[in-house]
Amino acid sequence: MEQRAPAPRTEVNCPAWIDIGDGSPLLKCTAVNLSRTGAKLAVNPRLTLPHQFIVRFTPNGDIAMVCEVVWSREGAAGVRFTARVEPPKRPGAIK
Repeated sequence: MEQRAPAPRTEVNCPAWIDIGDGSPLLKCTAVNLSRTGAKLAVNPRLTLPHQFIVRFTPNGDIAMVCEVVWSREGAAGVRFTARVEPPKRPGAIK
């Protein structure tokens, strides 16, 4: 039985980046759809995702969420957002 998303999803098909948190390069993916609680990601089918990672929705990391994998199939994964990642501090930024 397929799990249903707990919140309505919006199709976005936008680039995103997976940060597995070990200092390795970011992995490109596509955010297929988004909701306030999670997303469907299109990923490289050879990629094995860890249970928890950060997905970055902008190249500079200003919009990023900690997420957990809810389901995974070849080339796609459904994730639940568990926390927002604070944007990086930049020198000279207004507080």
